[in-house]
Amino acid sequence: MTYRDTDNRLRPIGEQPEQPIAVVSEGSWGNQVIDELNASASDFFIPKYRWSAFHQTYLDLLCRTMGIKRLVLLGGSTDVGVASTAFSARDLDYHLIFAHDGSVSPEKDNHEQFMRRIFPRMGIVRSVAEIRAMLDH
Repeated sequence: MTYRDTDNRLRPIGEQPEQPIAVVSEGSWGNQVIDELNASASDFFIPKYRWSAFHQTYLDLLCRTMGIKRLVLLGGSTDVGVASTAFSARDLDYHLIFAHDGSVSPEKDNHEQFMRRIFPRMGIVRSVAEIRAMLDH
């Protein structure tokens, strides 16, 4: 458990709870893969326990074993999960592509700040359509 001033939606937290409160738990709606991704038997599912998808997971080992050097990053929290994963990936020398219209943040100004001022220093920022065209070549 970490002590903090606010929850993930920046609402003030009063007295800190005795036990950590799970934001997403196994089997919950927030932990499901959406149907639109059309997961197949050859896809890998790597549970993520912290903000970075690399922290205490086998993602780096899997990518290196498969010769993957380039990652496309997008997700439901630009300024938290996507950013944390990006910083980890950059430190591990991955080439990064950020989908600016494939990520969101409850605080739109945070999303814009990362997409315009931070992520371009770490990789390239494109739309989902532009990324699909890049990967098709």
